[in-house]
Amino acid sequence: MFAQAAFHHGEENAQHRALQGCIALKEIAQPLGQLYSLIETCKANGIDPYRYLVGLFRAIPLAKSADDYEALLPWRPAKSVT
Repeated sequence: MFAQAAFHHGEENAQHRALQGCIALKEIAQPLGQLYSLIETCKANGIDPYRYLVGLFRAIPLAKSADDYEALLPWRPAKSVT
C-alpha cells in the first residue's frame, strides 16, 4: 500500500509540473502571437519590421493619448514610427 501511495504522489507531482508548464506556455504564447502579428502586418504594409519595432519602442514612452498610440500602428498612412 505504501509503495502504491508513494507512486501515486509522484505521479501527481509530475502532472502538476506538466500543468504548470502548459500554463507558462500559454502566458508566453499570447504576447509572442501578438508580436508575430505585428511583424506580419509590417510586412504586409511594406514596412521593415526591425526598423518599425525600434521606432515603436522609442515612441511608446512619448505617447500620451489613444490617438498617439493609434498613430504608431503599422497600417497608419503616416508611418511616423519608421
